Amino acid sequence: MKRKTILLLAIFVLVSCGEKGKENVISSTATIEAVQVRISPIYQARIKNIPVKEGERVKKGDVLAILDSREFELKKKEVETTRKELFYSIASLSRQIEELGVRLKQVEKTYERAKNLYKEKAIPLQKFEETETEYLSLQKRLQALKENRSALKAKIESVNQRLELFDYYIDNSEIKAPIDGIVQEIVAREGEVVLPTSTILTLAKMDEVWARMYVEERYLGFIKIGQKAKIKVDSFPNREFSGKVIWVAEEAEFIPKNVQTQSERATLVYAVKVSIDNKKGIFKIGMPVEIFLEK
Repeated sequence: MKRKTILLLAIFVLVSCGEKGKENVISSTATIEAVQVRISPIYQARIKNIPVKEGERVKKGDVLAILDSREFELKKKEVETTRKELFYSIASLSRQIEELGVRLKQVEKTYERAKNLYKEKAIPLQKFEETETEYLSLQKRLQALKENRSALKAKIESVNQRLELFDYYIDNSEIKAPIDGIVQEIVAREGEVVLPTSTILTLAKMDEVWARMYVEERYLGFIKIGQKAKIKVDSFPNREFSGKVIWVAEEAEFIPKNVQTQSERATLVYAVKVSIDNKKGIFKIGMPVEIFLEK
């Protein structure tokens, strides 16, 4: 899932002076922005269901889309069968190793006795070599069995990792909302095959939105983090909304390109971000507003 913030730039900057006796204000026309999250799958799959609709408000953890996970469920069953077979093989090898270990200890005693008897010339060379050959052969067989068991245990680890991956895919076949928000746009449809890089839908966090205004350097001394702002919007001409400054740019930039004249675009300005409480859902992304800051 990828987070995207729509950065729609302010159109122009106005500095207005009130009438005599009134406080001067810095005002700017800006556009409402909000945090947006693109909802994407973590693996390629067919969309089984999208249980939400555009404009619907969702809570963090709500299911937004369900992917078809049958392929991974079938693969998981196959791997589980393989793991059971490996466990049976390891158990069988362990029994053989235990039995052969007991036999080797017995032959080792016979071998040590035969070695001493041969040194004393109490038995012929052929008898000693037969005992030695049996002892060395059992050692090699035991070592081979242990190596086979270690190899199977390594396969078990690999199989367990595959099962964890399949469980992860199956668990994530239900794509859940990472934040509280509003379903802004549904891009994909049920039945479509989607890739990890593709967007299924977009969520917008609309409880708190912001607008970005631009001011000239000479007005920076009047602006502080936490400073209150007044917001006006054409949709509610008789109402005034509250906001506050949450960020002031450290570096100047030219006025955005969507300003009409080249001379205005040549002016260096500083961006100021104003947060606006939107729990009542009045403000929409892209809505033009006018921001007023007291000097």
